[in-house]
Amino acid sequence: MSVNFLIKVLNIIFRLFGSKKAVVIASTVAEKMIPIVDINTEYGEINFYSLGGIPAWRAHTLLTKEPETID
Repeated sequence: MSVNFLIKVLNIIFRLFGSKKAVVIASTVAEKMIPIVDINTEYGEINFYSLGGIPAWRAHTLLTKEPETID
């Protein structure tokens, strides 16, 4: 299933609720889809907003690079 097809189906479903509710529902869905990578450290959790594959990979590998500069 392609992403474009899924978006079309969601738009049709949103329109069934009327234009005002459709905007609220679509906004809520979009907000929940923001890709956040959570990394646990000894000092607590760090949250990275990763709007693509490379930023997500970088978030996962950030603390493994040059550990002497991180401590």
